[in-house]
Amino acid sequence: MEQLKQLRILKPFKKIIEYMGINYDEVYHVLWLKFTLDQRRTSVMELGKQTDEQKGKKKSRFSQHIIYIFFGVMLIPILLMTESVHLSMSLYTTLILFFLLSSMISDYSTVLLDTRDQVMFLTRPIEKKALSLGRFIHIFSYVLVLLLELSLPSIAVIGMRFGIGAGALLFLMSILMSVFSVVLTSCVYVLLLHFFNGEKLKDFITIFQVLFTVTITLGYQIVPRMINVTALTSAEFTVKLWHVFVPPMWFAAPLSILIDQGAQTVVFVMAILGITVPILLLFFYVRWIAPRFEGYLSKMNESGVGSHSKKGLRERLVYAIASLVSQTDTEKAFVLFSRKILTKERETKLRMYPGIVFAIGFPIIFGVMNQYGESIQIRGNETIIMYFYMTPIFLISLLVNIKYSESYRGAWIYKVAPFTQHSEMLRGVIKGFIISYILPVYLCIGILFYYISGLMGFAYLGLQVGLAMIIISINIFMLDTKYPFSEKYNPQDQKGKNLTLFILASIISGIFVLGQAFVINSSSMLIGIAFLSICIGYILWKVAIRRTNI
Repeated sequence: MEQLKQLRILKPFKKIIEYMGINYDEVYHVLWLKFTLDQRRTSVMELGKQTDEQKGKKKSRFSQHIIYIFFGVMLIPILLMTESVHLSMSLYTTLILFFLLSSMISDYSTVLLDTRDQVMFLTRPIEKKALSLGRFIHIFSYVLVLLLELSLPSIAVIGMRFGIGAGALLFLMSILMSVFSVVLTSCVYVLLLHFFNGEKLKDFITIFQVLFTVTITLGYQIVPRMINVTALTSAEFTVKLWHVFVPPMWFAAPLSILIDQGAQTVVFVMAILGITVPILLLFFYVRWIAPRFEGYLSKMNESGVGSHSKKGLRERLVYAIASLVSQTDTEKAFVLFSRKILTKERETKLRMYPGIVFAIGFPIIFGVMNQYGESIQIRGNETIIMYFYMTPIFLISLLVNIKYSESYRGAWIYKVAPFTQHSEMLRGVIKGFIISYILPVYLCIGILFYYISGLMGFAYLGLQVGLAMIIISINIFMLDTKYPFSEKYNPQDQKGKNLTLFILASIISGIFVLGQAFVINSSSMLIGIAFLSICIGYILWKVAIRRTNI
């Protein structure tokens, strides 16, 4: 058996592993197989027909490492901006824990919940505790790399400012934070799998991934507008008793004690918790949670079929809308077919949902946050409405997703399906896309406009709908797919067309903004231009549908 460099670090912990009642050799062999498969998977990816695609993935992973290092450098000012060491360290550990826990759920869940190796391991005389510890160390090795990328710049700064001992202590607390995050995530998954099947857990992970993307993007716009840096740098921080229940402060407490040369009793209690809780959680995980975790992993293969057998109100409403907007039964069938794929496939939702949230969130943020320093007023503030002309710009990149599907290999069904009018298929799929994603967005916008301007808000909504119809029609002209949902997703595929669409949408949206700002000067003119824009959008829609032949 070939010796792996990664496993040399495991040998000093042999006595500890055996003290925990786990066979060291079994853990070693589990890790050897996992790391060997990782290496073989990488080397195979570099060969064959998918070389370019896998090179792109390697570049993507490399760029991800660079981004995390950049985030690590950006954390340095937090350590230096306040006079209170405990406050600055608490802010730092909060952000580190946020990135660790978010990455565990969004990036490394597939590694932690991988069931493919169970076929090999569970047929051998290997204890579940050894298998779970091997799984933990395997995922911990990836999280440790992420941790080093985030924390090494700060460790270097702390070491230079407060001494090598302070830097070494921050490094130790960072490792304990990574142990805490891995074990906590595993415990949450065990709890979820105890009550739900694998499909529900996958849905939870998908929702979290979307929320994580949205939080990072919107937070970049919101947080700088809300934080008063001047006030933060001069703030006096007083430790309270309830801070004992805030985990990030546990990991900040030891450095606060070391640098400040003493602290309150509450800080000593938090320091003890920061050191002991991750270690106790690890022992608890290995002793009791790990055997259950391996048993629950079999639920990941449960599909949960039958849980949606009854049609709810939403499904009946979608069926009624599909019947209303469809001209033929074939078109209606593809409306329902496209909606099912667009709303059920996890990869598709990961591409769709952030754009939907941004389409509503960014206009609200820009409209409200530009009143910074004033009392925020929404009702009657029609300036906010103008920011919603950027909504179609966020939506233009979504229509192209009707080309892609996780089940793209099933596209052969189009060859044997009993229909001849391919234009019906296109109309049905696009209408299904609009019903699933565009219609809910503009319903929300309509409610907001009504709150802002009353009944005149619907006239503004008419302008927005007309603009959306024009841009979607242009998008339909540029579609180049032969069959919907027949291709594997490739992010490089649409770069040129997305840029062209972005430029066109920006120009058209700019024209609407200038028109509302400088041309429309009465309610009757607003209603007339809204009606005209909808008519133009409808004509373009009809022309686009007729000229496009799949």
